[in-house]
Amino acid sequence: MKTQTYMMLVIVLALCGGSAKAQFNGPADTARDTVNTPHVLTTDPDILYPKTHNTLLRAGDSLRVTVYGHPEYVALGRITEEGLLTVPLIDPVAVGDLSVPDARQKIAETLETAG
Repeated sequence: MKTQTYMMLVIVLALCGGSAKAQFNGPADTARDTVNTPHVLTTDPDILYPKTHNTLLRAGDSLRVTVYGHPEYVALGRITEEGLLTVPLIDPVAVGDLSVPDARQKIAETLETAG
C-alpha cells in the first residue's frame, strides 16, 4: 500500500512539475524605469560654485564671517537697512547690493587692513 502511494505521488509530481514555473521573471522588455533614474554626482567646483552666481545681498540677510587659519574667529552679522554689515574687530562694511563673491572680497580686504 505504501509503495503504491509513493508511486502515485511521484507520478502526480512528475505530471505537475512542468507547470510549476516561476510566476515572475522580471520586468517586461518594454518597461522603462523612470522612478530610480541614475544620477551622476560631481565634485567639480565650476558646477557646484558657478562663477555667475549673482545672488545679491539685501537688508536683513544674515552672514557668517570666518577667517581661514583662525577657527576661533566666527562672527555672525545681519545686513542693516543701510546695507552695512557690522562684525567684531572691523568697522561696518557696505555689502548691500553686492554679490556674494564681491562681498566676500570686500570683507576680506577690510579684515586685512584692520590687521
